[in-house]
Amino acid sequence: MNNRNINIFKQIKWSLVFKVLAFIAYYAAISLQVKILGAELYGVWATLLSIVTWVIFFDFGLGNGIKNYLTKAISVENNKEAKEIIITGYAAISILSFILFSIVVILVNIFDLSVLFNTNALSDEQLGHIFILLFGFIFVHFIIGFVKQFIFAIQKNALNDMEQFLFYVLLLSSLAFLSWKSFDSILSVVIAYGTSLIIGKVFLTLFFFTKHKELRPSFVDFKKRIMGKLMNVGMAFFALQLVSMFILLSDKIIITQLLGPTSVASYDIVYRLFSIVLILHGIVNAPMWSAYTEAYVKQDRVWIIKNLKKMKVLVFVLSGIALFLYLFNAELIALWVGDEVVTTDILSLLMAVYVVILAWCNNYAFFLNAINNIKILVINMKPVLLNAYITESFKVPFSLIICLISLHK
Repeated sequence: MNNRNINIFKQIKWSLVFKVLAFIAYYAAISLQVKILGAELYGVWATLLSIVTWVIFFDFGLGNGIKNYLTKAISVENNKEAKEIIITGYAAISILSFILFSIVVILVNIFDLSVLFNTNALSDEQLGHIFILLFGFIFVHFIIGFVKQFIFAIQKNALNDMEQFLFYVLLLSSLAFLSWKSFDSILSVVIAYGTSLIIGKVFLTLFFFTKHKELRPSFVDFKKRIMGKLMNVGMAFFALQLVSMFILLSDKIIITQLLGPTSVASYDIVYRLFSIVLILHGIVNAPMWSAYTEAYVKQDRVWIIKNLKKMKVLVFVLSGIALFLYLFNAELIALWVGDEVVTTDILSLLMAVYVVILAWCNNYAFFLNAINNIKILVINMKPVLLNAYITESFKVPFSLIICLISLHK
C-alpha cells in the first residue's frame, strides 16, 4: 500500500469516527429545532438554511481553485507559493464577502420576505432582522471558514470532520439551553447556529496554523498575479455554482410557495434522513479530491482508474442502506422527531432513488473538479460531463416531482 492510500485510509478512519459522533449530535439538534420551533417555523428555518447553504458554497469558485493550486504547491514542497496562495485567497474572499453582504442588506430592504417565505408567523420586519443577522454570521464564517480548503490541500480532511463535530456539539448544547429556558424564537436559534459555526472555524484555523507554521503567510506574500490565476480557474467552477445556486434555492422555495412551510418541514426531514447515504459516501469520497489532484500531477493514472472503480462498488453498497431507510422510514422518523412532522411513502421512495443517483454522479464530479477539467468539459460537452451536470441539475425536476406528487394533500 503506497503512502497516498495509507493516508486516505487514515483519513477515512478518523472521518468515520468524527462523522458518527457529528451524526448523533446533528440529528439530535434537528429534533430539538423541531421541538423549539414547531412545524411551520421549522419550515421557515429550513428554507433559510437552504439559502445559507448556497451562500456558503457560492464563492465564485475561489475555494475549489485554491484547494487545487495549494495541493499542487504542497505536492512539490513549494511553501513560498503556498503562502502566496493562502494570503491572496484570504484577501479575495474578504472582498467578496463584503460585497455579497452589502447586496444582501440591500435586497432585504427591497423585497417583502413574508411573501417569499409564504408565512404569517413572522412579520416582514422580523424576517428582515433574522436575515441580516444570519448572513452577518455567515459572511464572517465565509472568511474564517476558508481554512477548510487548506485542510483539504494537505489531505487531512478528517480535521474538517472534527471541526464539524465540534460545531454540532456546540449547536446541540445551545439548543438544549434554549429548550430548557423555553426560548422558542427563530432569532434565538439563529444566534445559537451562528456562534457555534464561528467558534468551530476559529478553533480549526488556530489548530491548522499552529501545526503548520511553515504555511503561515504575511501581507508581503500577497500577489495580484495569484488572484488572477485563482479567478481564472474559479470561473469554471463558478459556472457550475450558478447551476447549484438555482438548485439550492429552488427546492424549498418551490415547496414553500406551492404548499407552505409545513410541507417544507416534511421534505426537509425526509431529505435529512436519507442524507445518511450521502454522509457515508462523503466520508470515503472527500479524501479523494486532493488525492486525485496529487495523482494527476504525478501522472499516476493507474491509481486514479483503480479508485474510481472502487467508488462504483461503494455506491452499490450504499444502495442497500438507502433501501433499508426506505423500508423503515416511518418508524425511524417517528422515533427521531415524533409526530410533529407528517411524511409520505412516495416521498421517501423518490428520496432513496435521488441519493443513490447523486452518490454515483459525485464519484465523477469529484475527479473532474480535482483536475480542473471543468472548462474543457463545458466546451467539448463530452459524455462524462453529463455525470457532473446530472450531479448539479437532477435536484430541480426531482424537487418539482416531490412538490406536486408527494406532498400535496
